[in-house]
Amino acid sequence: MLSVKKPRLKLLAALLLASSAVCTAHAAASDRVFDVVAPFEIVGLDPSVSGFIFQRMQITETLLEADAKGQPLPALAEKWQVSDDGKTWKLSIRQGVKFHDGSDLSAAVAAHALNVARNKPGILRNANIDSVSAQGRDVVITLKQPFAPLPALLAHSSTSILAASAYDANDNVLKVIGTGPYQTTLVEPPQRLAAERFEGYWGTKPSIEKTTYLGAGRGETRTGHGHSGARTGCLPGRCAVANGPRRS
Repeated sequence: MLSVKKPRLKLLAALLLASSAVCTAHAAASDRVFDVVAPFEIVGLDPSVSGFIFQRMQITETLLEADAKGQPLPALAEKWQVSDDGKTWKLSIRQGVKFHDGSDLSAAVAAHALNVARNKPGILRNANIDSVSAQGRDVVITLKQPFAPLPALLAHSSTSILAASAYDANDNVLKVIGTGPYQTTLVEPPQRLAAERFEGYWGTKPSIEKTTYLGAGRGETRTGHGHSGARTGCLPGRCAVANGPRRS
């Protein structure tokens, strides 16, 4: 079996990529709020519809990440291996990770989140998955046929791992309870989100204490923020406006 293990890509404190000077200023302001305005509405709480926002705001995380060249990197899974026939993938879950509700990340919880994701419209359907299960510390994904790009799918925002308490009995998402460096304090679809630093985060804690998100679909709204002294950064493929840092 082929074993793959690489250093984890560190999360950035400034989520939207403004200039390096702006990012540095924001990261140093630990007592301030980083405001984000972008043209994406919060369609719902499920990662299958709004995972992009939750992931970019560093509220949720995935089993794997990707570097600038698209190569997979460890995240909530610290290592992984694939069988010789390419049909069985084992991902070892990182130990000591807490969800925002205080519960522990486990292979069983991660497997449940992936099973919820693959039963909804989304990218996991491309992998032709036969089953997802937990075996000790490992999440085991069995495919009906080999699918080499599977790691890329496991880094996609729609496969974000949520706590067991995030779901109701029918696996509808009731709350966004992730493992990221920020935890939500307010979620008001379709526009508003607020979050604060999660002190129990397993990785390097961000220096910025609080963040807010506003989904502003109208260009003149975003332009208004820019004219009011906001600083501009960009989500991948789209421009956004980041106000701040400001005093909370």
